[in-house]
Amino acid sequence: MSEDAAKQRRARQTLVNLVLALAACLGLVLVIVLITPRSDENLIPHVDYRAIAKTTEEATSLPILAPKLKAGWWSNSARFDSGSADGVKSWYVGFVGPKGEYTGITQAFNSNPTWVAIKLVGDLPTEQVKIGGRTWTIYKSQQTNNPPKTMDYVLYTSVTTGESEHDDVLVYGTAGPDTTRNFANLISKQIERDYK
Repeated sequence: MSEDAAKQRRARQTLVNLVLALAACLGLVLVIVLITPRSDENLIPHVDYRAIAKTTEEATSLPILAPKLKAGWWSNSARFDSGSADGVKSWYVGFVGPKGEYTGITQAFNSNPTWVAIKLVGDLPTEQVKIGGRTWTIYKSQQTNNPPKTMDYVLYTSVTTGESEHDDVLVYGTAGPDTTRNFANLISKQIERDYK
């Protein structure tokens, strides 16, 4: 066998070995993927927001808003912010609907115009509506987002708590205006009951 023929044979053998090694690796990856167990359950934990709200209310003596949900809705997050970063204490609770839609509620205690402006950055007030006996201001994003972002449509109301103090409430999400208004209606009822 000539030296050139031997070089060509070794080159072909190296290519064949490379292809075989690659096929073995892909086969091993496929086996690992097929035998790895996967859960069908939702990986986002359900949160007992009403228990968190009750504990927060007892610890802070603040009227925490935690509406009772309709069937199919659940909470994925609930937290109290002591205001260390912006000076305004706030309560947040997020909800997920039966079709994966999201609605959030943020309640700020003894709030100020700066806090509201930061939360509603880029949104403009478009009109005021009565929902559940309360006046809510509708804020809409200046641009159309598809899919909608969480603050594209926001309902805002303010609750007077003292001579120069007030709490602000924002209801927003990706669930659409009708769902957002339904949540605002639940919040309006709770405000009338708890803010006395």
